[in-house]
Amino acid sequence: MMDNNNIQARKGLLPTWRGLGRHLGVFLLLSLVSAGSGAEQDRLFFAGGDDPALTELIQSRVEARFGNRLDLAPYNQQTASDALVLTASADALAEVRANNPDQPVVSLFSTSGETKRIIDSAGRFSAIYSDPPLDRQLELGQLIIPRARTVAILSSREQADSFDQVIDSAERLGLEARVFVVSSPDTLIRDLTRALAYGDFVLGTPDSRIFNRNTVKPLLLTSYRRNRLVIGPTRPFVRAGSVASTYTPAEDQVDEGLQLVEAWFETGELPDPRYPDEFQVIINEQVARSMNLPLPGEESLRESLISREDEQ
Repeated sequence: MMDNNNIQARKGLLPTWRGLGRHLGVFLLLSLVSAGSGAEQDRLFFAGGDDPALTELIQSRVEARFGNRLDLAPYNQQTASDALVLTASADALAEVRANNPDQPVVSLFSTSGETKRIIDSAGRFSAIYSDPPLDRQLELGQLIIPRARTVAILSSREQADSFDQVIDSAERLGLEARVFVVSSPDTLIRDLTRALAYGDFVLGTPDSRIFNRNTVKPLLLTSYRRNRLVIGPTRPFVRAGSVASTYTPAEDQVDEGLQLVEAWFETGELPDPRYPDEFQVIINEQVARSMNLPLPGEESLRESLISREDEQ
């Protein structure tokens, strides 16, 4: 005689053991999917995506480093005040800071000078500066001109007091550095001539009032005619006629910036702003040849600089 449960199972009122197993499997699968879709995912907001190629680079490097652990979302004024924002230009940094001075930010593709003009406190802020450290540029100048004893630094009035550390670094290298203030755009050549009469080479800086697209030609031509070299300040300047510079490729800047992002999500703290560790050297070989200046290769100079930095 069948018991009541078997009768109900036959009638479909209760599941059989086989049916129970099938239903249990579906239940477990749905539970796993639900758990996976509900897994905690960090979110990074991105500001400054006006350059499609740069935006694509950042997206690809975020995916390569974090996989699906990090969601990259566009920044706007409704972004939560405690959310981390990655900025990719000085304008984007200024916008985010104006909207919320306490917003946690990692800044990329802004020079040290631009960044310091925008940021008046280091709280909840970090950066990989886009310009090379002047200490590294000094060392490059010394490698290229081993007999150099003096270094000229051109500066606007606004930044004339910001080179104390560079002067100290030059002294450590056995170089004497002096700052020459450019009073106005009209006096650039006159002040440059004074600097060239003093320095064995001119150290280019990220001071955009002095080194910009309007000044590049007269500045470099005047230096060339006086048989003086300019080191830096950027890769475009080297292509225009400066003899050499260090620089950090965009991919390396992004990767180093994402190290700061990772530190934030792991510790809730942001490391201090810094210059990039990774760098390359670019040489204008035509300028070097025209000035009868024998130069090591770019990779050789890079290795020498790395060795010097490791010794410090």
